[in-house]
Amino acid sequence: MPVLNSSCILSVEYDAATRKLEVTFVSGKSYTLQNVPAYKYVGLITAESPGRYFNRQLRGQY
Repeated sequence: MPVLNSSCILSVEYDAATRKLEVTFVSGKSYTLQNVPAYKYVGLITAESPGRYFNRQLRGQY
């Protein structure tokens, strides 16, 4: 599990075989996203602001 430089995302887990991404926020809320391409996961964990990346690139799209 990668360590993110984020004030709002606590953890992320990605399963490349199923393309399932689980994102847990510091608030305790979790999202499980389906059919997420690997490049979107890489974008999330390498983003300058993972929270902003999640909102702009993932939320509501998967």
